[in-house]
Amino acid sequence: MKPDKITDINLMGSVSFHDHIDPVIRELPKMKHLTSLNIAGCMLSQAGCRQLSLFVFTCFTLRMLDVSHCRISYQGSRYLIDALNRNTCIRNFNFSHNDLNSASYEFSIKVASMITRHPCLMHLDITNTNLKREEIMFIGLAVNQSKTLLSIHMTA
Repeated sequence: MKPDKITDINLMGSVSFHDHIDPVIRELPKMKHLTSLNIAGCMLSQAGCRQLSLFVFTCFTLRMLDVSHCRISYQGSRYLIDALNRNTCIRNFNFSHNDLNSASYEFSIKVASMITRHPCLMHLDITNTNLKREEIMFIGLAVNQSKTLLSIHMTA
């Protein structure tokens, strides 16, 4: 199948791609009609996160992104959250079981900003991301401002 015809990729828990997902990520820009990307459980390097964030930033057909359990680094988290703040088409984002811990509350501010401004985001999962209690409360205050968010999963 040609890469430009692919609409859905589900590699969740795929043993064969567990530590080798970066080559797949590099091929994403060729997939112009991708609507769903599930790479849950596949380890993402910082370079892989950067490449994925560039794709997310430019792909306006992508509706669902699941990067849960990907052991994403601090800088990798920054790349992805910033890309999601710029992509206005994502409806479902699962970032659970990755690290959003920041001494300066950087990620809670960015997530709250995304919730209040994003025109399509309907579901957000940020459970077990090491956010502090006050960060969860701050994000919770932003939920009321969203016009599209239907569900959010989060824990401190």
